[in-house]
Amino acid sequence: MEILLPRLGYRGRYWHRMESLMSAQTFDVQHVDDVSTVVLPMARPYLPIPTLFTALELFALVVVPVWLLCSGLVRVIFRIQPPPRAKIAIDSVDFSMQLCDRGTGEKTTVNCPRNRIVEFRKNRLEPGLWIHVKDVRMETFLQDVDDATIEALSQAVRKILGLEPDAMAEMLATERIGQ
Repeated sequence: MEILLPRLGYRGRYWHRMESLMSAQTFDVQHVDDVSTVVLPMARPYLPIPTLFTALELFALVVVPVWLLCSGLVRVIFRIQPPPRAKIAIDSVDFSMQLCDRGTGEKTTVNCPRNRIVEFRKNRLEPGLWIHVKDVRMETFLQDVDDATIEALSQAVRKILGLEPDAMAEMLATERIGQ
């Protein structure tokens, strides 16, 4: 006989089911002057393990649990808020996206001119957010975020960028014809 216990996570003052924390995250959209910012908060619990510790091989079996305990206590005692999972800033000229890895806490920044973004959508082949910057990169980000959140996030950013699905198809068609 197998007993299934719910996975619990801590959010604020109360314990909640982990599934509800990871599904359908909300995000904030702010417009200040000519800069639009979209912020996707980090899912809780957030206890990153630096890559330095994972390289310690056998010694990591001792260091990682101590690190998790100590960093968790410090975060609770000093009420340290986790960084946002993704912060997208769009102005009239530039596009900037800052990502924070959930597992290691490493931060990545993607900067490009706003008019070079051809596609910004949910990836059709694998989980995540597909970004196509003309002549620069085609890459998938945020693979750990659920599909509903990715779809809503991509719609919000496409609205800010002025990219509509029909407009993207036309841009891609003219790009292929021009080559």
